[in-house]
Amino acid sequence: MIGKLLIGRYLVLEQIGAGSFSKTFLTLDKYLPQSPLCVVKSLNIDPEQDLSIEQIRPLFEREAQILQNLGQKSDRVPRLLAYVEEDSQLYLVEEYINGTAIDQTLVQKQILTSNEVAAIIHEGLEILQVIHAQGLIYQDLKLNHLIRRHRDGKLVLIDFGAAIHVEDLDRENITFGTLEYSPIEQQNGYPTFSSDLYALGVCAIQLLTGVPPDQLQLHPKFGALSWKPALNANSVDPSLVAILDRLVAPRVSDRYSNTREVLAALQSLPLTPKPAWSDQNRISWEALKNNIRYSQLLDKWHRAAHPSWGATALLAIGAIVLAKPWLSTPSMSSAMAAQIATIRSNTQPLTLLSEQNMSAPAQYLAMTANQTILERDSNELLQLRDIRSGKSLHSFQLPSTVTTLISDSKGQWLVGKADQNQVWVWNTTTGKLVHRLQSRQPISNLILSSDERTLIATSPNQIQMWNLAIGKLTHAITTTDTEEIRTPLLHTPVNELVCVNSQQHLQVIDSQTGETKRVLAGHTDTIRQVLLSPDQRFLYSVGRDRILMWNLTTGELIKAFPSQSAQVEIAAVHENRMVTLHTNGALRIWNRETGTLQRTISSLDGQTLLSPDGRYVLNYAKDQHLRVLQIAFD
Repeated sequence: MIGKLLIGRYLVLEQIGAGSFSKTFLTLDKYLPQSPLCVVKSLNIDPEQDLSIEQIRPLFEREAQILQNLGQKSDRVPRLLAYVEEDSQLYLVEEYINGTAIDQTLVQKQILTSNEVAAIIHEGLEILQVIHAQGLIYQDLKLNHLIRRHRDGKLVLIDFGAAIHVEDLDRENITFGTLEYSPIEQQNGYPTFSSDLYALGVCAIQLLTGVPPDQLQLHPKFGALSWKPALNANSVDPSLVAILDRLVAPRVSDRYSNTREVLAALQSLPLTPKPAWSDQNRISWEALKNNIRYSQLLDKWHRAAHPSWGATALLAIGAIVLAKPWLSTPSMSSAMAAQIATIRSNTQPLTLLSEQNMSAPAQYLAMTANQTILERDSNELLQLRDIRSGKSLHSFQLPSTVTTLISDSKGQWLVGKADQNQVWVWNTTTGKLVHRLQSRQPISNLILSSDERTLIATSPNQIQMWNLAIGKLTHAITTTDTEEIRTPLLHTPVNELVCVNSQQHLQVIDSQTGETKRVLAGHTDTIRQVLLSPDQRFLYSVGRDRILMWNLTTGELIKAFPSQSAQVEIAAVHENRMVTLHTNGALRIWNRETGTLQRTISSLDGQTLLSPDGRYVLNYAKDQHLRVLQIAFD
């Protein structure tokens, strides 16, 4: 289904869910400006279910009606965008909620505090209050249906396939819900409003204990959840314990009867949730230094570069000014303990290669594909250091006006934008300035051709090609005032340019004629980078929204990476892996062929860079130490 156009409008990025009578897809709306993300549910009956299309069709229609009604009354549920029948197939289109499911928060942090859980209960009750006011019982409340929306931090409830009107209960002969979150009356086909409150209580217990509800024991005599032993001496407010016990009482008559009663009980609790993290949760560099073994086999390691077209040329993407602070996603204490255990094991994700104390922060820092660190100090002196030992190889003056640097994979050339109209080229061995390239138009972007003999520069009305050896302009693609500005991100071995336009579409153009050959539309946010697979068959576009994999020859969308691939600063291809460095400082390792996430390395303290071949990490930490680490892939 990936790349298929549903109803002639919705481009499928990935399947994100499947139920007894539907499949759910993340899609792009091709008809709207910026192609926003949305969710499409299609009617699809599980063969193992003893259900007919006549039974399921009314349920699908009911979900659409419920979403349409609730979407007008609250912003805490997805809005219905369309309900369409085409070729005897029903499609329900709803708003995509960009956020993090609460069960994923639990995976990261293991357990939540009393205050944090009380706050989530309060938010959940606010949503249920709106739902119950419409005479609806939700019936399927669980952690992965609660989404913390990124844009405003609000809790949103998704998936209304099980919701039912109270007046329809007598006519319903299908039991809904997830067993471990459902009270006995719901399992018997007689849900009430308090059934939703029971499920909310189970969710809260799971957040407090970190134990899935199907692993909790039932009291042999009374049938109540025996959850307090799972706290393992964790401190929980006694008033919250009492509220949870009443929420999950086995008998309906012993529970709260409505959301107002629970909200009133919560008033006695301190609803001032503290952040789920702090700087104390980070792994200190001393811990890393003490637990990662310094390699004694540096001389045996393979030093040859593994260039990836585009990654080698786009060196400037991996460069930062160290004075600029980066936000790092803090990890939770238990997650940190797990990472420390990983570091201490024989399969540590990072190996410390070199460490250097820097009394003053570098003004510019980058890594090249030939394993060289570029470091410019306040005196405009550029140091070239060996990536493994940290030893200085060469140094030469580099004016502060030079803001963008790119290098070839062999480390022969260093190319920098000196000002709006000038590009300077240095020989890195001698440190001599060999060319000053003068453009008549301001230059906004620089990349190298696939053979690294040509510099490709972007200006408002031209894409310029310069011969690096002789320093001459050899060719230019000129665009008219009516044509859209295209910024080249990659030059392929078959003499094509992969460009990005203002709509965040990729255009594959002939580098000689400028003719557009293919348009790749799938991103909804800024495209930062494009990479080729080693066999040059596949293209990876790295956007702020996510990573997409394309067939370079046909332009077909092959795969959309999961949402964890969003917010990437720089990516690199290493054999069958892809390494991504994110805006929060986290490192992730992917199987680039399947798009599956293999490992997340928690954020490192300070500013972090990734080498173009994806093998090394450069980090400047708060203790003013510059460290080089190697990523372990196996």
